[in-house]
Amino acid sequence: MEHVIQRTIDFRPVLEGSFLKISPRDLADAEDEQWPDKAFGIDFIQKLGASRPRWLPTSEAINRVASLLEDMPHMFEFFDEVLTTMRLCERFEANRFTMPPMIINGPPGVGKSHAIFALSEALGISTSTIPMATVTARFALTGMERGWKDPQPGLLAKAAKNSDHINPIFVLDEFEKADFRSLGNTGGLETVFLEILERDSSRRFHEVYLEKELDLSEISFIGASNEIDRVPAALRSRVKQINVGYPEPESLVKMVKSILSKALRDDYGIDCITVDASEDVVEVFCGDFSPRTLRNNAGRILSPFVMKAEAGDCIQVSSKDLLGRCDSTDSVENRGIGFMAKF
Repeated sequence: MEHVIQRTIDFRPVLEGSFLKISPRDLADAEDEQWPDKAFGIDFIQKLGASRPRWLPTSEAINRVASLLEDMPHMFEFFDEVLTTMRLCERFEANRFTMPPMIINGPPGVGKSHAIFALSEALGISTSTIPMATVTARFALTGMERGWKDPQPGLLAKAAKNSDHINPIFVLDEFEKADFRSLGNTGGLETVFLEILERDSSRRFHEVYLEKELDLSEISFIGASNEIDRVPAALRSRVKQINVGYPEPESLVKMVKSILSKALRDDYGIDCITVDASEDVVEVFCGDFSPRTLRNNAGRILSPFVMKAEAGDCIQVSSKDLLGRCDSTDSVENRGIGFMAKF
């Protein structure tokens, strides 16, 4: 249920910290506890208690984030918020870096997830994604009591354990689709987020399975939503809401090039071939075709070109390439015009 991205572009281990403060005595006491799987439980708390470096901004990282605005000017408010936090941290040589909790809100297909992961890559900071549409019970985040069948730690503890940094980014994808107020006996998620989105209370987050208090106060939480009104008002009051609209055609062409270039590096390990896109790719982004659709089908789009390309070549993709190789049953004639109506 989680996807973890580990980056090491700017690894500046000035200070360290841990998600769980555990002494040798605490570890000995844990050995005496009743665990469904003792080896798993002890290993888990040891990893949470291990020291991790605290990522801090550098001038180079600031410049990389600033350059993202060239490809995604419609995300100005989001990147400006990040840059402000980074510049303050660098200017005053702060010993910690945590972005304020944010929700990027906008219609499907505007590149919200693409912007967040582009930021993650530019920063070089550990990033984990929690797909909120699949989280239907409180225990999925907080952990399950050990007395239940097949209990597990929650997704927050799992993501923290897998992080390389003490201050990673946690992406709350499709945030508005979370079951905030469950009517069943599994408990809604609103109270969990009320806890972790406040820095003071997130320092003492109770992990139910581990029966330990975790310090999640340095995590940067960034949500993406399509309908912010579905998020409870109490949670909206605890985050910075950033509303984004559709990119201009020129920006959309740049976004296609960026997504496919990144896929070429990540999926094939190839950085000696460049990707360009014709202006007609703008026509494809209508109906249910989105940057996410493009990324999910990037391998199918690029593979025929990669097989024929030589080092130094530039791959040129068109709207025909995108539509012809994407997993969709809709023809362009049957698609709604979507946000292209504004053009």
